Amino acid sequence: MIYVVLNLQSKNVGDLILYGRLVSKSMKLNATIFTAMPIDLKDFDIQINELEQAQIDTFLGGEKETLIRNQKRKKVENSLKKLGLYVSQVSDGDPSIAHKAGMLVKSKPSKLTNILFKPLRFTAVSIQSGKAKLKWKPVEHARSYSVEFCDEPSFTKWQNAGISTSSRITISNLDKGKEYWFRIVALGINGMVSDCSDFACCVIK
Repeated sequence: MIYVVLNLQSKNVGDLILYGRLVSKSMKLNATIFTAMPIDLKDFDIQINELEQAQIDTFLGGEKETLIRNQKRKKVENSLKKLGLYVSQVSDGDPSIAHKAGMLVKSKPSKLTNILFKPLRFTAVSIQSGKAKLKWKPVEHARSYSVEFCDEPSFTKWQNAGISTSSRITISNLDKGKEYWFRIVALGINGMVSDCSDFACCVIK
């Protein structure tokens, strides 16, 4: 497994702006590789432009302008952390893919453990009477997964289906002939929770 190197704390505001624009441009040029990004790059570009303007405002401003600049910087850093974790997963051990996102890599764990990416490749299959088998791609830094199900298309009555410490779980006692929808979130340390996965559904045998 490879991990991207961001070195955000060592970058001044000007360097952070240039780096953010490099990442945004690189990922746009390789859109066929990066197809399910955790943030919209158009919104990311807006964040970078706002940081640049906030930096300019600090030259003639005071404490208020500096506070605003620091808030804008934090937004850009958080977006880069999300993109960094996403690129680490998409690269799947291939550093050349990370390089196409404008990012450097290393083989040791990075400090991106404060973000959990949502579970991907989530599938649900009815395996036998009253049971469904759920599988998904493991999420880096996740300690467990919370699973929910719903039996109506309005998606208003989600029910807890259990907790799994692996990237699969079998749900029992489901009604035969009924269609169920499932969703999961990854759980990490210190109460961290990922975004919800895409839905998976199946008709129970």
